[in-house]
Amino acid sequence: MTKEGQYSRRKRIWVICEGNHESGGALLNLIHRILPSSVESEIVFEPWKNPRNSGRRFRSSGKGDGVFKKFIAAIFDAQRDGFDCVVCLIDCDGDRSRIRSVDKAQEDDRINFPRAFGVAIETFDAWFLADEVALSTCFGLQIQTQPDPESCEDAKAVITGFRNIGTTSETLAGCYARLASITRLEQIERRCPRGFGVWMKRVAAL
Repeated sequence: MTKEGQYSRRKRIWVICEGNHESGGALLNLIHRILPSSVESEIVFEPWKNPRNSGRRFRSSGKGDGVFKKFIAAIFDAQRDGFDCVVCLIDCDGDRSRIRSVDKAQEDDRINFPRAFGVAIETFDAWFLADEVALSTCFGLQIQTQPDPESCEDAKAVITGFRNIGTTSETLAGCYARLASITRLEQIERRCPRGFGVWMKRVAAL
């Protein structure tokens, strides 16, 4: 038996997301927790707003709006580039049409390829407002239960405020990564059912 035959190839996961806080440790930690097998996988991040969006990776294809087309193109490109599945997560930012477009791309059956598409409502940052226990631990404060996270218009500002008055010396990105490691997933699912709850189930099914 050849050396290559003794070992199975590592799974390759392509993750497309909005910004630095997502593409760093925070989103990676969430994926590892939701899909434990991904710890052994090769995970490649790419920004949603990468300039290459107008190039080969995110070429327009089929009918539908721009968000739908970009998600569909990502499926074809992930398969072509040798990935085993693709995970995409974008912010809603008050645009409910994004949810419809992403759900449509998730359900599109023109190509049988594993995918987990989602929309964070209103933003990825809001997910971490769901668990006041994790917030208190991360920032060294006594933080009360926060209002409905999915209705928060500027969750990043809220989290930044906690960091500024808390005892942590972590960077903001480091705080997000830590929160992603300790926040109770069931709490985020309960308080962010339309965004996190949907996306979590799709990731877990990969």
